[in-house]
Amino acid sequence: MELYGYDKQAQSPEDGPIALTEVSLVATPKELRLIAQFLSSAADRMDNMGDRYDHEHLADEVSGFKSSPDFILLRST
Repeated sequence: MELYGYDKQAQSPEDGPIALTEVSLVATPKELRLIAQFLSSAADRMDNMGDRYDHEHLADEVSGFKSSPDFILLRST
């Protein structure tokens, strides 16, 4: 597993994401359960799609996360 992200204060996000050594989630129990369901469903889609699976966004799959920071899941190669 690898973690990547963007600095909220970054002047130029076009430079691409940076590798992260740590991630801290600040969330409610309800949000954590929704994220867990999203991750479990995404794992099933990865298994079913294999190499055709690319990525998906939490906000596209679970309502209530539209105004949250973008949470993107990518398949490991």
